[in-house]
Amino acid sequence: MKKYAALLLVLLVSSCVTTRFISLDEPFVRVFDNLPGTKSELFITANKWMVGQFNNAQSVIQYSDKEEGVIIGKYFMTGLLIPGEDEIYTSSEIYSQLDIRVKDGRARIEVNPSAWKYDPAGTTTYTMTQEQLLTYLEIFAESLRQALMECKLEF
Repeated sequence: MKKYAALLLVLLVSSCVTTRFISLDEPFVRVFDNLPGTKSELFITANKWMVGQFNNAQSVIQYSDKEEGVIIGKYFMTGLLIPGEDEIYTSSEIYSQLDIRVKDGRARIEVNPSAWKYDPAGTTTYTMTQEQLLTYLEIFAESLRQALMECKLEF
């Protein structure tokens, strides 16, 4: 009985740790105009770009509709899962929801990073500040724009 009481006390105390959420106020959105290619060509290029960005099994295309010009996926941006003492892991993983929409000559990317948490107990630490995240997203969006500008499909 004393073990259960001690366990309950530990759980109650650990649940009282304050967690501070830091996140973007709005999703990161960029619109690209005057792109070469049709909606179909831009869709194929954006899909190919997305597959190239997804370099692990944690990043997946969740929805794709060529007729509507929509590609939605979950993207693993950065981070590690580090084993610690007593099988407690420290995570610095950041995931994002990607939403790419294409039309004739236009494209839009929306990136919605998951909120990352700061935990004073040290169980969740993130390696990216908000400024670094915004810089990362600008470079990420620019790489999509470059791919779309070079939209040349040859058969």
